[in-house]
Amino acid sequence: MHFFERRFSLALLSLLACAAGIRAGVAPVFTLLAEAQVATESIYLSDLLPAPTPADIREAAAKISLGSAPPPGGTITLSAAKVASYIPLGAREEVAIPPQIVIHRAARMLTRGEVVAAVNRALQSNRIPGFPSVEEGDIHFSAPVHVSAPDARLEVRRLDIDPALKQARFLLAVVDHRSLPFLVTADLRSAPSEAQNSDATQSGAADLLAALRAAPLTSSSGHATTPDITLVDPRRHANLHVTSDNMQMVLAVVPLEKGAFGQTVRVRVLASGRVLRGRVTGEGRLEARF
Repeated sequence: MHFFERRFSLALLSLLACAAGIRAGVAPVFTLLAEAQVATESIYLSDLLPAPTPADIREAAAKISLGSAPPPGGTITLSAAKVASYIPLGAREEVAIPPQIVIHRAARMLTRGEVVAAVNRALQSNRIPGFPSVEEGDIHFSAPVHVSAPDARLEVRRLDIDPALKQARFLLAVVDHRSLPFLVTADLRSAPSEAQNSDATQSGAADLLAALRAAPLTSSSGHATTPDITLVDPRRHANLHVTSDNMQMVLAVVPLEKGAFGQTVRVRVLASGRVLRGRVTGEGRLEARF
């Protein structure tokens, strides 16, 4: 037990002893609640004290942790033995502990507005071509999400975009480490100033598979690619596979110059007109990492 924990334990023992003296030896002084609700990530002895408990005893008990709380909306049961093991030995006789104590974690439903704000921050920070955004009506939850904190402080851990469907899938996490990450799907809205192209990336799903990038590359004729064969040409559209630490997408592009395997060339994104640079990986295929 650390120094500060010992100090608070002694304080609690002293306060309980005083209370016991006032009651002329009648024990126990307090009976812990058989059921309680908590709002934080940890359970404290003060969470189990009845309402009329004196403030000084409650303050001392608030320094004694009984372990981690369940996830938001969850429930766990603590045994009397487990709770007793956290209470200073000299104070145990002054506290009556129910055989089992049920702990509920307070929760609220995560709002669409919170998710939209986190998603739009991720889209802006990754500088997605076309500057897409989402609104509350564009969000689709894979399952209801519960949180405890008034401010969930969401962060996007991963972003996958399908330009052909104009959709994106986001893996989000709540700042509460006891909450599991969750998925949402969003319909993307391009900025009004950006031109839309209905032919953008009708194919290219195979480019998203990491296994293909590791396999030997072949041209449409079935021959292995070599550095002197032109694989991308300004006369033909190509697919640019863009990746970052938390995002991947395939963009329909027009090469601005010819390129052979392994060369880096400039391309223009059909949907936005933005010019990027990509490395040629196969016939009509390039990749770029940001």
